[in-house]
Amino acid sequence: MRRLALLLALLLPSCSAKEAAAPKAEQALYAGQGRDRLCLSGERAGLITYGAGDLNCSVSGTASRQGDRLVLVPTGDPACRIEASVAGSTLTLGARSPSCSFYCAPGADWAGKRFIRSPGQPAEARDLAGDPLC
Repeated sequence: MRRLALLLALLLPSCSAKEAAAPKAEQALYAGQGRDRLCLSGERAGLITYGAGDLNCSVSGTASRQGDRLVLVPTGDPACRIEASVAGSTLTLGARSPSCSFYCAPGADWAGKRFIRSPGQPAEARDLAGDPLC
């Protein structure tokens, strides 16, 4: 019985150390020019960018971070990959590929849009209808 108690006492700290070392999921809101927003909530992500009038691009999906790159993939559409470069608290979106055209109104685009990390919450990023993106 003492051996079992000693074994448990030795194993518990190692489990706690592994849990503490797990990376924390990012919860962030990024604000762009005007009403442009990008949100990250764990693996969930969303963005909305506006052009003239209310023409916009709007996407919700998942995001993964790979060093100084963020990749957003719309839900149910693995052919579309939206890449952003990360520099400190700034994200800059890359060019929109033809496979992502569905997510933008004619004349709207996200290419080159910049977002700066905001003190707000991800739930504050909303699409044109007012629904949360994250």
